[in-house]
Amino acid sequence: SLAEGLFYAVPSLTRFVMKNEYLIYYQSYYDCKNPSGGEMWILSPTIVRRVKDGWKLEKKGELAIGITDTQIISPSKIQGSKPEQPVYRREPQFPVSAESYLNKIGNQGVSATPDKVSEGLLIQDPTKDQEFIIVKDAESAAGLFHAVPKFTRFSTKYDYNLYYRNYYNCENRSGGTVWIISPTIVRRVKDGWTLMKKGKLEMR
Repeated sequence: SLAEGLFYAVPSLTRFVMKNEYLIYYQSYYDCKNPSGGEMWILSPTIVRRVKDGWKLEKKGELAIGITDTQIISPSKIQGSKPEQPVYRREPQFPVSAESYLNKIGNQGVSATPDKVSEGLLIQDPTKDQEFIIVKDAESAAGLFHAVPKFTRFSTKYDYNLYYRNYYNCENRSGGTVWIISPTIVRRVKDGWTLMKKGKLEMR
């Protein structure tokens, strides 16, 4: 517990769209090693002292961006001054936000884009934008993979219509955070990955 006259000053925002939000609002009160867009976690809170006209900074806190519910962190690690390396679960659980899923798998997976000639085929093409990440699920049969979106947000419903409608169903097509309710399943073929079962997205 804090001594008399001391208080925690915690952010009212729960996530950053871009790192400038950290620089503008919180840089003077919180350290952050990875300022960027993403979910905000408080590793240690800022401490302030009550003074006549408000509250004065006593000790800066620490924030982290991108720690998700797919990471297991004990309360003692969160409260410590320096977070330890998170321990990951073996597989992401669905439903999950696309951002959380991509943070979980890290550098695993292969980038892919729809082939314009063969319907339903995803291929590797470094000359084009890569809209999907192909990920092997340990529980899937041999040759089957998940094709998950690389976009973590849609600006408008046209992002879904343009890039994902042939591979994912989505009832509430709009701008917002992309959630994977169930992943699209693809099968490995000679030239890439062919669609086996469409997944489902939700905008939140």
